[in-house]
Amino acid sequence: MDPQAAKQRGRIDYSLGHYTFWSAVFGPASDRLVDTAGVSPGMRVLDVASGDGNTALAAVRSGATVIALDITPAQVRRGRLRTEAEGAAVQWVEGDEDRLPFPDATFDCALCTFGIEGPLDSAVDEMFRVVRRGGVVGFTEWTGEGVVGALWEPLSGFASPDAEQQQDADDWGNEDRVRSRLSKHSSVIDLLRQVLLARFESVDRFCTDFWQNDPEIRALDAVLTPDQRSVLRSQLRRLIADRNTAPDSALVLELNYLLTVAHKP
Repeated sequence: MDPQAAKQRGRIDYSLGHYTFWSAVFGPASDRLVDTAGVSPGMRVLDVASGDGNTALAAVRSGATVIALDITPAQVRRGRLRTEAEGAAVQWVEGDEDRLPFPDATFDCALCTFGIEGPLDSAVDEMFRVVRRGGVVGFTEWTGEGVVGALWEPLSGFASPDAEQQQDADDWGNEDRVRSRLSKHSSVIDLLRQVLLARFESVDRFCTDFWQNDPEIRALDAVLTPDQRSVLRSQLRRLIADRNTAPDSALVLELNYLLTVAHKP
């Protein structure tokens, strides 16, 4: 599926902007997910909605054989270039996470780091389908608390109706809802609340880079009037400054997320 089709389904078009802005922040979450899922040498691992390869690379470092899948051709190209540059043997596949192009029970483990979006519950169903009996499905998702939740408030005033579907992703960051949704797949579910510390040079540098690089912001920027753009940028700067935990001129943001690991019986 091409990026335009993905966009029509209410998904973020990750061909916009520069996703490396966020992948540099998300790396520790990928490492933690791979470790918690028990990835070890010889395992066959699928990284779903792989972005530019953080989790795929973490799994390779743990000795696994890895296939990385993403719906966006630009992400697949970026990821392939990145993993090749790092000398990691990752097979890249362009595909849709809610229609995974693999037979049943192909993998020992399927992982997804901040990639499950909105109403796409079928993505999780698919992850369980392609994992063998006794295998593991693991993913991370924002809880909707703190900075991540606060960011949606100013953005929601300008976002399209389709973009509001993204807020349903918080369902996958809520412990009770995750247990309920996964009950048909597993009775052994580990849920860990985590905080990802995101460090930046300064509030102003973050706001500039965020506006220039975040894919969702780039899509929004294209439809804003000059006055709307000015108002939104001012709101975002105040929001970020208010939540800065750094003791100096730097910026440190605490990003709350839920790490889920479930075992397929």
